Amino acid sequence: MKTISDILHEHPFFDNIPTQYVEFIAGCSKNAHFEANQLIATMGSSANIFYLIREGTISLTIDRAPNRPFIYKTLNSGDIVGLNWLIPPYRWTESATTVSTVKAIAIDGSCLKNKCENDPLLGYLLMKKIVSILVQREDEFRLHLLDVYK
Repeated sequence: MKTISDILHEHPFFDNIPTQYVEFIAGCSKNAHFEANQLIATMGSSANIFYLIREGTISLTIDRAPNRPFIYKTLNSGDIVGLNWLIPPYRWTESATTVSTVKAIAIDGSCLKNKCENDPLLGYLLMKKIVSILVQREDEFRLHLLDVYK
């Protein structure tokens, strides 16, 4: 049976992250399982956990009107969801709902923030990864908006 550390090593988010840091982060991590059509997070709710998707699909939505969410991003195996744990006010800026059954690793944001504050190199390495993801998603969103307003 694989350990959390083994699973983290296999996830693309941890590519080029030194082994000792991955094992360090495993202490903040646990397995998570969600059924299809399960709400993981609600826009505006407290954000203190993020998820590394191992299997399955999650949609990110913006609530534009009651019962009329706008799906702006679909995430799959290898993706990460819930980066709002890092930036005050630590609130979800979107809702996250499973499209299918999802296996993930849940990482406690408070635990990881403490580890990063005590080890600036770890914080720097993770920040580079997270900023890269945010820039990629911003670019995708911009292209999506261009398609909407054609």
